Amino acid sequence: MTTQTTQDLLALYKELESTTALSTWWPADSRYEIIVGAVLTQNTSWRNVETAIAQLKAADALDPHTLLELPLPRLQELIYSAGFYRVKTTYLREATQWFVDNDAEARSWDTARLRKSLLSVRGIGDETADSIALYVYQRPLFIYDLYARRLLASRGFGSFPNYKAAKRALDQHLPVLSAAEFGTFHGLIVDHSKQAAGRM
Repeated sequence: MTTQTTQDLLALYKELESTTALSTWWPADSRYEIIVGAVLTQNTSWRNVETAIAQLKAADALDPHTLLELPLPRLQELIYSAGFYRVKTTYLREATQWFVDNDAEARSWDTARLRKSLLSVRGIGDETADSIALYVYQRPLFIYDLYARRLLASRGFGSFPNYKAAKRALDQHLPVLSAAEFGTFHGLIVDHSKQAAGRM
């Protein structure tokens, strides 16, 4: 359904595309690394996540089977920089087990089934599920993170108290974009927001 909101969202994408310098967005050497990053980035900065991922790589532990075999104290030590390391260790192990058990089949699931399965994993909420679906499984989804909700509010799309409320209100108005374009849209919003904050 094409609405004025759809046209305005597409115009915002084009505007950001022409005015924002896009960094290398969500750098990762593997699909599994994206899942690790998506879990660890909750409630912390990406810089802290990069440190944790570097620690995992240095320990040759950024492999799902290897990570699942790590003793709990060792895994906690490796991801300590990401904060909340005790609970994130549990979340990371459960997300990793999901990946090992489901990845091959999940590639052919429809998006609704994929999201439902991801959301059944402890520690994976709407934002993390959509990020994994977009960046790992190339599903055309918009990421309504805090950066996006703030920008959308400032541009008159509405003020939303949380991820779920924004998704419920705006998903039906999204322009038809590919997964790659939605990934770029997300990256542009984050980079635009950071660049704008740096000018303040």
